[in-house]
Amino acid sequence: MSDIAEFKNIPDVSFIDFLTLEQVQELFRADFIQAYKNATGQTLTLNPADPINLVLLAESNQYYQALQYVDRAGKQDLLKYTYGEYLDNIALRSGLTRKGAGKAITTLRFTLSATRSSAVAIPAGTRVCTGDNVYFATTEYAEIKPAAFAATTLRFESTGEHDDIEIPAGSVAATADGVRFKTTQGVTLAACAAAMATLRFTLSAARSEAVTISAGTKVYADVAARAYTFPFVTGETVTIEASEKATTTLRFYPKAGATTAVFVPIGSLYSAAGKIFVTDEDLEVAPDDEYSEVSATALLPGSTANNVAAGTAVAWAARGQDEDENYILSPTNSAPAIGRCVTATTSTGGVSNLTADVAALAQYAGAEGNGFKPGTINHLRPATLAPGSYTLSATNTDTSTGGSGSAYADAPAVAEEAGNAANGYKPAPAPVRPNENGLPTVTQETPTAKEQGVAVLVDTFEGVTSVRNLTETAGGYGSAYVDVPAEAEAPGESGNGYGKGDVNTLVDPIGYIGSVANTTETSGGTEEEDDDELTERVFYAPEGYSVAGPALAYISLAKQFRSDVRDVTVVRPEGTAGTVDIYILLAGGKLPTASDLAALLEFLSDKTRRPLNDLVECKAPSEVPYAIDLTYTIAESDTAQVGTITEAVNQAVTDYADWQRTIGQDINPTALIARVRDAGAKWVELRSPARSAVTKSQVPKLTTQNVVYGGTEDD
Repeated sequence: MSDIAEFKNIPDVSFIDFLTLEQVQELFRADFIQAYKNATGQTLTLNPADPINLVLLAESNQYYQALQYVDRAGKQDLLKYTYGEYLDNIALRSGLTRKGAGKAITTLRFTLSATRSSAVAIPAGTRVCTGDNVYFATTEYAEIKPAAFAATTLRFESTGEHDDIEIPAGSVAATADGVRFKTTQGVTLAACAAAMATLRFTLSAARSEAVTISAGTKVYADVAARAYTFPFVTGETVTIEASEKATTTLRFYPKAGATTAVFVPIGSLYSAAGKIFVTDEDLEVAPDDEYSEVSATALLPGSTANNVAAGTAVAWAARGQDEDENYILSPTNSAPAIGRCVTATTSTGGVSNLTADVAALAQYAGAEGNGFKPGTINHLRPATLAPGSYTLSATNTDTSTGGSGSAYADAPAVAEEAGNAANGYKPAPAPVRPNENGLPTVTQETPTAKEQGVAVLVDTFEGVTSVRNLTETAGGYGSAYVDVPAEAEAPGESGNGYGKGDVNTLVDPIGYIGSVANTTETSGGTEEEDDDELTERVFYAPEGYSVAGPALAYISLAKQFRSDVRDVTVVRPEGTAGTVDIYILLAGGKLPTASDLAALLEFLSDKTRRPLNDLVECKAPSEVPYAIDLTYTIAESDTAQVGTITEAVNQAVTDYADWQRTIGQDINPTALIARVRDAGAKWVELRSPARSAVTKSQVPKLTTQNVVYGGTEDD
């Protein structure tokens, strides 16, 4: 008896009026007792162990078995009850036969190992297997036409110091639009060292704050006959220390006849021998003192303010500040203020720190960085590193030396795929180096992929910074591969689910074939059609008789396609005429692959199936994710059955997820609660899923599941 959804509301029938074994046994007893009474006039009582009763029981059992055969014989003409070979016969009335096990299918790509001037044949039946020995065989003859690979020479380059760098054969570089080339032999970038020089950074004037030159600062040397400058890079941070200011003592004499004191505020500026000094503190020049003195510091740092001799005349230069930091006028040398002012001591202590030396390496390794004489590495960009008007310059104090080795290695290479598509890529430009301003050269127009050449490192190697083709790529024609349909040797689901590239071992060798791999996931393998699947097809078979293209007709046809088609939905997109979208879901809730959909479309496109004016598209439903997150408890009275109920709840959740995995099935939390309750839970706290609508082109997908047993609680 089939258990398909279509039969849920069809009433049961019985050709023996639903007689039970007990009823048949009772009829046998009653008939025997009545016959005995009719013959003897006596009422017979039969005990359970009475031999006559035992004989009646044995005969009634046989009779009931015969009734079962009668009932079954009658039901074999009814689709709801028929099964096995009987179902096969019923199906024949609708022109249907049970589908045997189907073989998984895929597409295999056979790729040449090298250029060929003649075709390479791929016989039908050529076998290729997976890593776990599932065999696939091509279903038709194919051949790879004569082909050649575009070729060029690739230059791998390093800009920094390095030991030997091995570039093995088969290393890959690519164009900007993704055409790949691989080296045909290995090469070595010989050990390479960068030239070294000592750079001296010099301030244009002394500063009272230190100036830091960071590690990585670049100074450029002019390279004759080139459009760029050659950079040297500092290897560590260096500091030009702050310069010290000279100091002296200023002596103020009161003017003759003065009767009041004169106040000289801190910060007053005085000039002596062209050098400006600033008073360090407030000073009061009393009229009755011979003179008054105050210390002063040079306005500017450095040694230039040293050696202003004692007794040098000092002139007022600017105003000072009072204790509230308000500027006030300082008196001049005229009466009645100060008679005169001189230096009391020779100024000393000024120190000029203007330079710092640091080692630097050429940015580009190799002998190119050697031989720059002192003073020729002198382009610092930007020059004004210090705040204000102070500038910073740099130059080398020695000749650059130590650069050695080769910064590049050249290797022949060919395109990974044969054909003329890889031809015509121009030699790639050399790596951009700084121009005369120490900045990368900017190209106003973006070059095309063909103009950029082969300049993308796919396989990377420590120390290698760039790759470029030295010659235009040329010589490619034909195609290096052919795609061939294939099927598993053994029918059934065991051949399904191998991803792209998993079918990759050539069992039957073919000369000049370098590799083989499947380009599509293997799918379509099915077991023999079971009774439920065949019953459902028979049920829908009459719908397929229509040539008007109703939805049920397409459902019937899609079910005939393969026995693993679990669910079908037919949608006519809004606003379209004659377009039919068919969404399918495979056994186990699996989405169909592109190969599955292509095979279904081919099946439906037969002129005996698809209405002439229908545009049929086969699609996989989009997935609507949801999660299950709940806690349930069990009544205390069911404590003895906790294990059984827990197992039943987990099964209920699994059944719900399977039920929910139906195209167009709205996500229904109440259905989940009902199932968990029916499994024996007393109370359910459901946190997820929430109610959510699902369209006819969507299918729910369970992402995470968290089912927590919360213990027992009072009834």
